[in-house]
Amino acid sequence: MPGFTSDGAKVERERHNIDILITNRSSRQALAIENKIYARDQDGQIMRYYCKLKGQEYRDVYVLYLTIDGHTPEANPGEKKCESVAYKDILGWLESCQKRAYDEPALRESVAQYLHLIRKMTGNDQGSEYMNEMKNLLSQGNNLLILHDLEGAKIDARAYIMSLRWEKIKHVLIEHSAASGDPTFGDPKCPSNIVPDRIKRAILEKKPENEGGWFGLYYSFGYEHALLGIEASRGEGFIAGVRCHEEKHEQEYREIHGKLKDYGGESREWWPWFRIVRDNGTGLNPGDLKALLREIDWNALAKDCLQTLEDVRERLDLKR
Repeated sequence: MPGFTSDGAKVERERHNIDILITNRSSRQALAIENKIYARDQDGQIMRYYCKLKGQEYRDVYVLYLTIDGHTPEANPGEKKCESVAYKDILGWLESCQKRAYDEPALRESVAQYLHLIRKMTGNDQGSEYMNEMKNLLSQGNNLLILHDLEGAKIDARAYIMSLRWEKIKHVLIEHSAASGDPTFGDPKCPSNIVPDRIKRAILEKKPENEGGWFGLYYSFGYEHALLGIEASRGEGFIAGVRCHEEKHEQEYREIHGKLKDYGGESREWWPWFRIVRDNGTGLNPGDLKALLREIDWNALAKDCLQTLEDVRERLDLKR
């Protein structure tokens, strides 16, 4: 603020309910900073701060009203004693503070976090710049028409990438089968369940959660109508357990459910028992895309699923 001296300055938080209060003894000056994000002013709030500080015999009183868009307070003390400032206006100052705090790691990190928050709120973060560039690009020529064609290609690309991930899971089980001499996980039943076309149908499935949008690897074991399965579900994520339809094969379903019900899993119509191995990254939901493309340890996921299936066989007294 004009004429404010930092000699002997003192900084306080929440004194007299003021967000930040800076005062100095020598010149009897006071600077009140009111930080408003989304809340409205209380009745006469800024004027009350001004009068309170004047009543304490501060010679000069200033109020800095800090908001996202720089609007003025509802009650202004006038006399140019209150200045409205937008968050974007202090970005440069914060950046210079961050540089000056190079030898104060805790302070530097705090300023960095505040900078990130302000950039995000004011649309000055990198993501907003990128999206603005994309909008400008799409508004040119016939790019919007091309986008329509890209939507179909995007789903095909998702299905292809997801199929490659599931091939990794399948090969971990095949390697285990070869090393252990146990043929159970050598070849899945219906390997077409992880080809791109099958996965694409799961992506496009519009049924409610847990009813549609699934695919995976399934293996025959000691039951006629039940399969050990690893599945991608829109509702849960990656699950592993025993797949068997409750109504079609009631006797087997009830037997399996009875033996596994206390094993800490879940059940539903097609699964007498299953466990969620990982709750995201299947690729079925648009929000899964980052997880799908991230370099996660698919080998570790496969081994976790395999361990669950082997534990199931042991509890069902079918472990070789």
